[in-house]
Amino acid sequence: MKITHIKSQWSEKQGFTLHRPDTGNEYIFLHFLSPAVLHSSYCDIAVQPGACILYNKFVAQHFSSPDNVLLHDWFHLQGDLTEKMEKYELSFNQVYYPTNGFAITDIVRGMEREFQQANEFSEDYYEAKITELLLTLTRNALHPTDKPLSERTRMLLEDVRKTVLLQYTEPWEVEDMAKLAQMSRSAFYDAYKQLFGISPKQDLISCRIEHAKFMLLSREYSVEQVAQLCGYTNTCHFIRQFKAQTGATPKKFICL
Repeated sequence: MKITHIKSQWSEKQGFTLHRPDTGNEYIFLHFLSPAVLHSSYCDIAVQPGACILYNKFVAQHFSSPDNVLLHDWFHLQGDLTEKMEKYELSFNQVYYPTNGFAITDIVRGMEREFQQANEFSEDYYEAKITELLLTLTRNALHPTDKPLSERTRMLLEDVRKTVLLQYTEPWEVEDMAKLAQMSRSAFYDAYKQLFGISPKQDLISCRIEHAKFMLLSREYSVEQVAQLCGYTNTCHFIRQFKAQTGATPKKFICL
């Protein structure tokens, strides 16, 4: 895979129009962050923020933004996507609305950084990110399971997670975290798991156990001391959680 042009969150003035009679030997991906109009010989389609489309090679591309400033992610790609598109049940030249548009922008932003730096193995990186993008599209657009989170909710959750993991020794309960996010317990739990892929409590446990592993390997502390330093008031509880997370008790972990 090779990226020839790419921009994330790129803006154009109101009234912008792009008419490309032939995309040539490249795929062109667009992720609209503002309303736009897609034009074809058959009809015009008004698309809303979040819309994605992947143009096939050697097709016409025509879109405009008549009523507002245009904001979008886009890239041009060389390679062969036929098998990947079939695998993920996606079609070229079709509009998709993934429930998590932030994820699409994050992927394009990462590819843009790679493009600017021109690192070794960039083509391998692009192939991995393209696979991630197509998988995100099929999961979020064809088989959505969650409603999209607002940017405000995402920022609140990220702030709460940062606070909790920096203060991992504190006796956090999900109710305490939810209060920080100004959300009900159930809404916070569901949104947290949707955004981070893990429950709030399990995220905290994983953080504590990671710190415990470093302390144990330093051999400066006893198991009881490590438990206390990682926020546990009960050593047996710490040992159970450590074993569940690592597959070994703290003492056996040191000997591995």
